[in-house]
Amino acid sequence: MKLFQALGFKRKPSPAIRRMLPKVNTWVELHYGASATFDVCVEHVDDDSIVTSRPEAGRMRQGAAVAIVFTTTQGKYRFGTRLVGEDARGHLRFAIPESVGIVGGGEANQRSALRMDATLPGMWRMAAGGKGVGQFDRATVRDISRGGLALTLPCELRNGLEIEVQVPLGSAPPVQVVCEVMRVDRIEGSAKFSHGVRFRNLSPAGDRTISEFINRRQVDLRARGLA
Repeated sequence: MKLFQALGFKRKPSPAIRRMLPKVNTWVELHYGASATFDVCVEHVDDDSIVTSRPEAGRMRQGAAVAIVFTTTQGKYRFGTRLVGEDARGHLRFAIPESVGIVGGGEANQRSALRMDATLPGMWRMAAGGKGVGQFDRATVRDISRGGLALTLPCELRNGLEIEVQVPLGSAPPVQVVCEVMRVDRIEGSAKFSHGVRFRNLSPAGDRTISEFINRRQVDLRARGLA
């Protein structure tokens, strides 16, 4: 813990800071240097650090100062931190910040943060070169948003693989979109794997269908006192 203290950060975040930190599986912007910006996924948050996936390109030295920007339903947030190392899987570990600043809020940010942790049936197939090939196989979809979703499969796909996913969302035509596998985790106690995938070419119609589905589910949950 001396390294964290030497970098000027607290060992444990205050309850207020803890509530404002990005949640696990959230995609955040990592700003490094004068102009480098990377999209990374939050893998883990504890009392000492925020762990994210590694950017697809570029490297950072230990102790490097970065800014992390992310969006929730309450608005857009930003905080400064430092890279304190990597874990055994090559994920990046950042120190817990002392403060989190509000960049903006409002309807536009709320729309971009739409997300629903619902479990749904889905289909998937390979999409080499961005074009789906072969027959669709069954999958389980959860944690769907306008930027991506989590796909549960009985097999393990590699990071960077392009696949096509089909998800039925109510009465609208199924959303069908090419995605990129960004992270893979084995599900404990199961022979299945959870894949975090990012949409590559979501159409305006697909974006609208996802937004309307999430809004309907949130209204239903609030009506039942569950949200």
